[in-house]
Amino acid sequence: MILRQLGLVLRGCAIGFCLVALQASAAPITPGNLVVLQLGDGSTTPGAKQSFLKEFTTAGALIQTIPLPTAVSGANLPFIAAANGGLSLSPDGKFIAIAGYTAVPGATGLNTANASGPGGVPRAVAIFNVTTGTIDTSTSLGDSYNGGPFVSAATTDGSKIWLSGNTAAGQEASGGVRFTNLGATTSTSISTPAVELHSLRINAGQLYSSFALSEVPLATVGVGTPVTTGQAFTQVPYDFGFTVGVDPDVYDYWFKDANTVFLASRANVQGGIFSYVFDGTQWKRGQSYTFKQPPDGNNPLERVITYYITGNVDGSGTNLYGVGDRQDLVRLTLGDSFATKLATPPDNTAFAGVAFIPVPEPSTLCLIVAGGMAMSFRIAKTASRKLRRGRT
Repeated sequence: MILRQLGLVLRGCAIGFCLVALQASAAPITPGNLVVLQLGDGSTTPGAKQSFLKEFTTAGALIQTIPLPTAVSGANLPFIAAANGGLSLSPDGKFIAIAGYTAVPGATGLNTANASGPGGVPRAVAIFNVTTGTIDTSTSLGDSYNGGPFVSAATTDGSKIWLSGNTAAGQEASGGVRFTNLGATTSTSISTPAVELHSLRINAGQLYSSFALSEVPLATVGVGTPVTTGQAFTQVPYDFGFTVGVDPDVYDYWFKDANTVFLASRANVQGGIFSYVFDGTQWKRGQSYTFKQPPDGNNPLERVITYYITGNVDGSGTNLYGVGDRQDLVRLTLGDSFATKLATPPDNTAFAGVAFIPVPEPSTLCLIVAGGMAMSFRIAKTASRKLRRGRT
């Protein structure tokens, strides 16, 4: 009897102090670190290559490398990340959505294939849970982006998913911004703008999309996070835009807060990072920055073109992290003249999208631990009473 009561006490302590560990898998991401998408496995064989998620500290130390699935395993399907390679972090910082294809390494023609039919390649979404390290690639769509590239995916909670991409001529009905659910095989068209779409992001409860060849290539999609057809695609109001044909090709962007956004231009003539601040009526252009890297043995010229961007705010100020045409992962603290190289991709691979994983509010962890400890104390108190009764 005494052993049984002690077992209950120990079980309660395990529940109280190990609750987080019991819910996690072997590869959770440490809050305050970066996740970077690596395209390719280093091989030079023709066709699609396996992709990986790599965790780095903000100082550039590699923590772990997580392979994306290349074979069927349970509900998971083989997954090849889209060449555009963006990462979209959910507003709560718990999930990363990655656009791609249900295909195996070596497959060809992914961007130009239809999503179904003979030779079809379904458009797929990988959802990575940063708190557990688990990856779900069960979402495989046969009705989206026929003949064109699948570009971006975004999620609010790991289950609801928004999509963007482009199609071949005559296949526009399968394009635009779309909505689906985790594990689905079909999607719903919610907006079909006549523009080349880039990245989706969700900020302050609103779905945004970047697009090509506009003075300020950022738009809202409907109101909030819509899931039905017929949503407006509305360019944000602004005071001063880019020069079309010179520096407007924005692919990625990072919202510092609800009213501040950094747009990363990958234009060939004058790339850079441009900040905009919302004043309640319009987005006003602020400072511009560059991920300028000094010349080195392999790159005799300074480079400023930026493809992917994220950021955080800490004691040193606002830090931007990104990947440019050199493929290095770099950090720029606003005010510095040059970006700091944090990591270089392995040979025959490329870094792409990057996401900063925020540190959760202390109250969240405290509630979890406090709840587990309270359970432990209740079980221990009950067992103690029973032990005392057994002695009398």
